[in-house]
Amino acid sequence: TDSRVTKLKGKSDTIVWTAPYITTNMGGVAADEDFVYTMPATSQTVYRLSKTSGQVISSFNLSGVWPGGTMYGTLAADNGRIYRSSTANWIDAYDAKTGVHTGTTIKVAITPYSLAFNGKEICLGQSSNGQPVYCYSLYSDVELADEGCDDDGDGYCDSTQTISGDTSKTCPKSKVTCDGNLVGST
Repeated sequence: TDSRVTKLKGKSDTIVWTAPYITTNMGGVAADEDFVYTMPATSQTVYRLSKTSGQVISSFNLSGVWPGGTMYGTLAADNGRIYRSSTANWIDAYDAKTGVHTGTTIKVAITPYSLAFNGKEICLGQSSNGQPVYCYSLYSDVELADEGCDDDGDGYCDSTQTISGDTSKTCPKSKVTCDGNLVGST
């Protein structure tokens, strides 16, 4: 079957664009702030698509570590990286520009058939109904330090953050309040 990538307008059925035909068995699609990425289910080839038109801008092969397996929608993109998981039971990270393995490899407890990504963790489901679900952190606490006032609720904020108004919100892990005053001991 023809498995083209299609972008819909919001939560509607209105088609914004449909990418050109790439393969009969698309394995996953993900987007970051710049591009849409898609891969066939068993191939090392990544296709980089325009977010505005869906046209193929370029393609590249993943290199370095290649665990193989079949990908069932288990692709994510974030922070210049592409994360691929497959029936080989690994999550592997690759540079989104070059396709070179970044050195990040995570062994997963299940054979993944579904994926959700919240910007910090990849959550994988074992069956079509998503049960059970296992989540894997992609970043260390240092990498998650905020550039603002603990917007994501992880307890970190930028130590130089200055905000007028409500200073009751604190960032306990970085030991500052939102007005930049230190709290607790250092």
